[in-house]
Amino acid sequence: GEFIPYFQPQMDLSTGEIAGFELLARWESAHYGMVSPAKFIPIAEHNGLILEIGLSMFEFACDFIERIADQNDQVNVSVNISSIQLMSRDFVSQLKDTIQEFSVSPNRIVLEVTESSVMEAFDECVYKLQQLKEYGFKISLDDFGTGYSSLTYLQHMPADEVKLDRNFVQNILGDVRQEKLTKSIIDMCHDLDMKIVSEGIETPEQEDKLISMGSDYGQGFFYDRPMDMKSTMDVYQLGEYEDK
Repeated sequence: GEFIPYFQPQMDLSTGEIAGFELLARWESAHYGMVSPAKFIPIAEHNGLILEIGLSMFEFACDFIERIADQNDQVNVSVNISSIQLMSRDFVSQLKDTIQEFSVSPNRIVLEVTESSVMEAFDECVYKLQQLKEYGFKISLDDFGTGYSSLTYLQHMPADEVKLDRNFVQNILGDVRQEKLTKSIIDMCHDLDMKIVSEGIETPEQEDKLISMGSDYGQGFFYDRPMDMKSTMDVYQLGEYEDK
């Protein structure tokens, strides 16, 4: 009961409106206080608890969508999926069962996977992701540009969007080579019918540059920091929060 969801907005850069939220797991430990995901996620993956934590975060995403259904039926929620979850035998059926339990449309959920997690067993992971996409889920390739970034693998990925790693965004101003590389990635993904989410936007200058390059969505402290569910609903006027 100490693992809770936080939500960070993702903005549509063409309209300036909210396109969705990324759900981020946080540990509010009664003993240690707030523990960074960088510390507890590797441990949870090592001992297998990431399966339980990951499923609970997916349930929180469904709960959030259910809560705001009357106020907004367009906003998506992105949920991070670990390699351990992807390799789990019951992964696909668990997500389908949970969606049915909450009566939430799967096209409101974006499943975020990293390059490295998919590469561990590429064919098996792609097969599962393809099943989930056909069911209605959206697929996002996270941290693009930090791993293998293989074009051969990218063309076989059933991804709807690619998340441009924050390292590209942080160095996008004043670095001509970085700027050209970023623009090439954006154009390439668009040619493959994939949207681009630029992470780590912190200044209006970065936002302006990414808009000029054609990035579809933006995320970062420039817009807002992650907040708990109640604060997110209050700040973005997504309905009245009630404890369940």
